[in-house]
Amino acid sequence: MINSDSFIKDLKSNLSARAAHLKQELAGIRSNRPTPELLENIKVNLYEQTMTIQQLGSIMIRPPRELIVQPWDKSAMPAIMKGIEDAKLGVSVSNDDTSIIVSIPSLTSERKEQLSKLIKKTAEETRIAVRSIRDERNKEIKAAESAKELTEDQAFKLKEDVQKLVNEVNGEIESIVEKKLIELEN
Repeated sequence: MINSDSFIKDLKSNLSARAAHLKQELAGIRSNRPTPELLENIKVNLYEQTMTIQQLGSIMIRPPRELIVQPWDKSAMPAIMKGIEDAKLGVSVSNDDTSIIVSIPSLTSERKEQLSKLIKKTAEETRIAVRSIRDERNKEIKAAESAKELTEDQAFKLKEDVQKLVNEVNGEIESIVEKKLIELEN
């Protein structure tokens, strides 16, 4: 038996997780503007453990095009610098004995185009995943209707609610992509 409230609640959290994942993935794509998100989730091997830069120090912006990483443990500086270089972000990395300076060069128009395509491709993959979730849920509804667990009206209403949530998430995806593309151009 499908409990429509928990069914919709579960769907909503599943779809929101997809949108959040997209946002996190796009945060790792560099733009012309420095943002701490560019470095936060870069993996660093330190003391035979894998950690993120966010776990190893604070990240600040120094306008116009620099990020400053201040490690809490100065002995972690070489590992953090190596992690940033290995991430191949197209940035230059230096240090001044107390902090790591990440300089972000301006993007070329060719690179902007490549990144724009990557952003759109990533968004499309997320949309496909959302459609897949919708299709699975609609099959569950149809099966429940066939098993006489739902009336035709209940099934119709539930399918409408599912589509409404999918439309909301697709709108959110569009908003995230639009914001990132604008950030890329500025």
